[in-house]
Amino acid sequence: VFRGEVGMLAWPVLRTSIKIGRQGGDPGREITDAEEQLGLPHQALSPYVEASVGSIVRAGADFLDLDRSERFRTVHETVNAKGVLLANPGGQVASRFHYLQASAFVEWEVVRGASYRFALIGGARYLRIATRLRGLQPDGSVLAVSRESDVLSPFFGGSVELTPVPTFAVFASVRFIDWAWSDIQLREQRYFISRIGAEVKFFDGAVGVALDFRFLSSSLDTGAVGKTRGRFVLDAAGVGLSVTCRLP
Repeated sequence: VFRGEVGMLAWPVLRTSIKIGRQGGDPGREITDAEEQLGLPHQALSPYVEASVGSIVRAGADFLDLDRSERFRTVHETVNAKGVLLANPGGQVASRFHYLQASAFVEWEVVRGASYRFALIGGARYLRIATRLRGLQPDGSVLAVSRESDVLSPFFGGSVELTPVPTFAVFASVRFIDWAWSDIQLREQRYFISRIGAEVKFFDGAVGVALDFRFLSSSLDTGAVGKTRGRFVLDAAGVGLSVTCRLP
């Protein structure tokens, strides 16, 4: 059985923390709330895609892309990244924060009844965080600092679905990561996403429309990569609207 889902996520609540420093040197100044301090958008839209195939055991993949940027904006605190003074209070900084994740997973349906199902999920997740900060200098020149982090990590989770009637279902799922890998200088990665929602089904379940609430919390401390070190935190709450297709 093939199952495909395509949707759009609206994130009305976003909070981002950025810190880029030099290994063995200036640790950089942490931007604890990039939305307030740099003007990074508090809200955003992002596409979401998931596809899987199988029955009791399903194999699949999903994709999420969240990209935000802000033009030059006056800051009220010192912005210092990777040993570079980008702006003093009253200066101007432009910012971009790109969060992308893609996963491959296996879902095992442990328990199934006429109106319910419970499954365990495990797989690997590729995460890419790209950050770019630009500071406008008094002489009109622009100093720029960027950092890109790519990490492949295992994740685990589970899902439950209740179907009181054939045309309506309620579902919930969680996926999480909490690990470190010193061989690749990954000091820490923590990830948690939860999803709870409902789906209305049409044409004997072949097509469905789902509305769900999601909470995402992702923290990445890359450790030393070359001469730099980065730490990034993203917390988000959002609502998703998606269309699901099922084929026998």
